[in-house]
Amino acid sequence: MGRPVRERNVQARPDAVDALHRRIDDIVSFQKKRGPWYRDPALIISASAFFISVMTTVVSWHRTYQQDVSALKTQLRAAIQQANNLAMQNMELYEKFKNDNSRLLNAASILNTQNVIVAKEAYSLAKALGNAASSLELASAAQALLASDESLLAEDLLNDAVTRAENSVSYAASLRSLSALQFQNGQRGEANASFNRALAVFDQFPKEANNQDYVNITQAYTYLFWSSTVKMADCGLAKETLTKVNQYLARLPPDLPQADVMRREAQRLNLDLSGC
Repeated sequence: MGRPVRERNVQARPDAVDALHRRIDDIVSFQKKRGPWYRDPALIISASAFFISVMTTVVSWHRTYQQDVSALKTQLRAAIQQANNLAMQNMELYEKFKNDNSRLLNAASILNTQNVIVAKEAYSLAKALGNAASSLELASAAQALLASDESLLAEDLLNDAVTRAENSVSYAASLRSLSALQFQNGQRGEANASFNRALAVFDQFPKEANNQDYVNITQAYTYLFWSSTVKMADCGLAKETLTKVNQYLARLPPDLPQADVMRREAQRLNLDLSGC
């Protein structure tokens, strides 16, 4: 038989155990000296640096975004102004060549091509602005599109204009244009709904109903606009609506300039409808 195997010493030496205990005590003592995390200068400095870095990035992004919005708005307003200028030129051409149909058609065709380009550019800019585009800017761009028979694009912008209206003026104006467009496209149900929403403008902006003259003028103009819109297709409805116009105008002071303009327009419309 071989030599007997000696039994290994599996017990740790007392000095090694003592050293381990001292190390644990040192770690615990160090942690106690450090205290809570919010009293650790190194951690606070690191966190502060990270926060400043994030804030700098956010501020820089916001400044860039604002600059982009400002540039887009400038381009949009320039496109709208160009479309307005083209509309004025179109009116001048009709007057200049009213006795020369051939030249009138050629000139009008050139202007309309230019207007289509400008109007579609305005549409693209308005959509690129997103929520930063105001109701007035959207409605103005829509009018440029309507001048070139781009009704679908115009309706899209007018719906956005209604949603983003900041006051009763822009809200009612956008809905009037929208209702007229829908009526001309044969969307009678949608047109009536938009018209009734325009009449309910002060339900949407109740604080702006504190001046009764303003309320009466707003409602009178909405009915007058609707009467003019439907007169060719439904003179009976136009007459009925015109009666509402006169009711609101009767509540206004006789010397109010805005009311006087609408009274003259109502009289002209009444003459147009006399044969109905």
